[in-house]
This record gives sequence, C-alpha cells and structure tokens, in this order.
Amino acid sequence: MYSDSQIDSMVRDFRLIKEKTTLLLGEIGAKGRPLSAVRRSELSSLSNITITSANAAGSTPTQAEFNALVMDVQAIATILSNISRSLS
Repeated sequence: MYSDSQIDSMVRDFRLIKEKTTLLLGEIGAKGRPLSAVRRSELSSLSNITITSANAAGSTPTQAEFNALVMDVQAIATILSNISRSLS
C-alpha cells in the first residue's frame, strides 16, 4: 500500500507532466500566445533542401544566377509556410 506522502508525490508529478504536455501541445502559453513543439520531421525539409544558386563572385549576378536565387528563396518560403501552417 502507498503512503500519503507517496500519493502526494505522484499527484505533484502528474500535475507537472500534465502542464508540460499541454505546453508542448500548444494548449497553454505565455501572454495568450500558444506554444507548441516542432517535430524534427517538420524541419527535415529545410535540411534536405538543395540550394541551386551559386555563391556570390563579387560582381553583379547574371540573370540565371538571379533566377536561381529567387527559386531558392521561394522554396525556403514555401517550406517555412508549411511549417507555420502545421503549427496553427
């Protein structure tokens, strides 16, 4: 049989686990701003992106270099938008 102090300890632990879980799920947050955890799988698309634009050579970029940079920025923006939607 459990003692009263052991039961009290389990109740405190349960409350702490519940608070941390609701925080990670985004159900509570500071100043009305919900927080939530981000899964690594949601960020993997950022780490797997292939950058097609070349490093700056110190001169004005060619049209092809500029277009490649625009495509890279659009791809990153799309990924970040998807992550943002998944957190909403």
